[in-house]
Amino acid sequence: MEFLFQFIRMNEFVTNPILFISITARFYIFRFHIQSLVVWIFIWHTQSR
Repeated sequence: MEFLFQFIRMNEFVTNPILFISITARFYIFRFHIQSLVVWIFIWHTQSR
């Protein structure tokens, strides 16, 4: 029983950082896409004039 509890805790520790990394990676990719979109719109506005 104790071993099972330790295994679950260890498994949680292994899966949580991966989840955290994937969430932060998604956030950074999303932010990068927003920034590139803003830059692209700005360039398009300057070119159209």
